[in-house]
Amino acid sequence: MRPDVIVTQAQCDVCAVRYTDVVDFVRQQSALRDTRVIALNPTSLADVLADVTRIGEALNVTDRAEAYVRGLQSRVQTVREKSKRFAADQRPRVICIEWITPLMLAANWTPELIDWAGGRCPLTKAGEHSGYTDWPSVVEFDPEVIIVSPCGFDLPRTVAEAAPIFNWPHFNELTATRSGRVYAVDGNAYLNRSGPRLVDSLEILAHLCHPEIFPAVATSGWQRLAR
Repeated sequence: MRPDVIVTQAQCDVCAVRYTDVVDFVRQQSALRDTRVIALNPTSLADVLADVTRIGEALNVTDRAEAYVRGLQSRVQTVREKSKRFAADQRPRVICIEWITPLMLAANWTPELIDWAGGRCPLTKAGEHSGYTDWPSVVEFDPEVIIVSPCGFDLPRTVAEAAPIFNWPHFNELTATRSGRVYAVDGNAYLNRSGPRLVDSLEILAHLCHPEIFPAVATSGWQRLAR
């Protein structure tokens, strides 16, 4: 194929081919000596949008890329304008489970999205890699909204994998469980991937946090969980 550009990632050595492996392969192929390798390693939505522009520049379609980014930014701003009206006590406590066993809460861009959606999750920090969390800390936090979105799983797989969590100690006593606000989200399509659909993810989170304000979107990508 002799590509002019190869787009790869440096975000995770587990989820996809390692960046160093891509670079080593390109260097070993004389047919690829003029090929440019672009590695994506975003930790925030702003980084993702910057990557869109960077790829557009590399492909000589800068104008199209910038127009696309402006459209995404407009959607983000629409959500943020509505959610900034919420006082701290109006923002539900939210957790997003990125892996079930061992328990891992989503970080990177997810805490930022939760904040912009009108929720709060002090158990994770925006811009940092996702880390392991002990269950007693979650119980003490008593989330009002629980998002189950294991990395790389589609919605049917997520629903199946999430079933055991209702047997965890004190799970059924949590505010989110008692109020029916435990949700499975297709993480593979939305929250886990560092692409433009993170804007869709923001709109989904906004609806799950404040359904009275934000209409339901991407309804095939999430569902309510129950025992």
